[in-house]
Amino acid sequence: MKKLTPVFTVSVIFTAIFILWGLVPKTILPKGNLDSVTASVQGFILEKFGWFYLLSASIFLIFSILLAFSKYGNIRLGKDADRPEYSYLSWFAMLFSAGMGIGLVFGELRSQCITTLRHLSLKGRHQKQQELP
Repeated sequence: MKKLTPVFTVSVIFTAIFILWGLVPKTILPKGNLDSVTASVQGFILEKFGWFYLLSASIFLIFSILLAFSKYGNIRLGKDADRPEYSYLSWFAMLFSAGMGIGLVFGELRSQCITTLRHLSLKGRHQKQQELP
């Protein structure tokens, strides 16, 4: 049996802390629960550093395109005699299919969750209105 490394132990502890923090409802920690804290951190980052994110992504895209069309774009990843197993068209088709598949899976799950929550919310309102005198 392998010994547990300190990195693994610390990772498990931090993961458990975040999971437990995420389970704390807003009634116990109104402004200190994970949802509120991450929403405020995300808002701060987007407000203060949104320009930096956009600039970084644009520079990375330009750098990647320049690198692909320069002399370094022809460097083989593997042995000199190795040839690609799939053509560019096959790679594009696989990437497109994976992107569409993940979009459909999560999009459908999101849609079902929203529909269910909306239905439960409306059902609860309807029951409350019937209970009123």
